[in-house]
Amino acid sequence: MTPTAADVEHARRRLDGMARVTPVFRSATLSSLAGRDVWLKAENLQRTGSFKVRGAVNRVAALGDEERAIGVVAASAGNHGQAVAWAARKAAVPATIFVPLEAPMAKVDATRNYGAQVEMTGATFEETIAAGRHRAEETGAVYVHPYEDARVIAGQGTVGLELAEDALRRVRLDRRRRSGAKPFAQLRVAEETADLVEAQARPDTARLGQDMLRLVWSIEPCHCPGSDDA
Repeated sequence: MTPTAADVEHARRRLDGMARVTPVFRSATLSSLAGRDVWLKAENLQRTGSFKVRGAVNRVAALGDEERAIGVVAASAGNHGQAVAWAARKAAVPATIFVPLEAPMAKVDATRNYGAQVEMTGATFEETIAAGRHRAEETGAVYVHPYEDARVIAGQGTVGLELAEDALRRVRLDRRRRSGAKPFAQLRVAEETADLVEAQARPDTARLGQDMLRLVWSIEPCHCPGSDDA
């Protein structure tokens, strides 16, 4: 189920003209708190308001003709459902999105406005997922999971390519500014990360992938419960 670097590159070609290449901004506040530069990739400026559209577009684009005719089903409390609805509309594919009974109405209305049929069911998210899977099995529609799907993962992974390319541009700029200066650890990691973008089939891709993990952190607010606890 794990996508390869080639899968992510293929996803980026599918996303061309569909998803936005979002900017990266330095946060003065977070940089001050961390004692080092902190950069934020503004996926809130992405279509439908989150990175989820990347995976949804890539998954819908991979549907066969028969699958496109039957449509897709997803379960979501918000962002994933909106993304699948938007991607399906752009591809002229029927979409049914199952949402929990307590889902925010703003996101439910947005999903409807993107053209999907919305089914509100389930006191818990697990019940909503079960209802969505049952509908997919019953109708033969493709169930689009928010993260247990290699094509969805590959689509979301395009964020990493854009981050690596941004790091490459900053490394090249830094090289010009620091001509003759002694190399430092952060620059070396960024250079190795940039190599992953420049080299399509290097044998040490796995090692470079590990180096990327030192560079990029995923952060969630501690006081926002996950869907299981909400």
